[in-house]
Amino acid sequence: NIRYDDIALCATANQSRSTQNPVQEEMESLLVSPNPGLNYIRIIVPEELKGETLKVFNIHGKLMREIDISSTTLSLDISNYQAGNYILQSGRFVERFIKVSE
Repeated sequence: NIRYDDIALCATANQSRSTQNPVQEEMESLLVSPNPGLNYIRIIVPEELKGETLKVFNIHGKLMREIDISSTTLSLDISNYQAGNYILQSGRFVERFIKVSE
């Protein structure tokens, strides 16, 4: 398994090398792992979203859940969700995830 804190960004000819944890750098999106997921997914959110609300929508736009963001790492129990595509949204950040069936 790959852990986010083990990832080092690779350098290219025009970029500087970075070994910082990507979560500590300015994030441009929500990170979801594993995706697709079966029972639980881990969501890493930008620091700026602490105190905000993360919304989970099904593919039809129905609000499934609202989560208060108190940390940059969240765990979401999706075991009771039907298999399919879902959308996470908080502020300007939007990410999709897939729930698979057993």
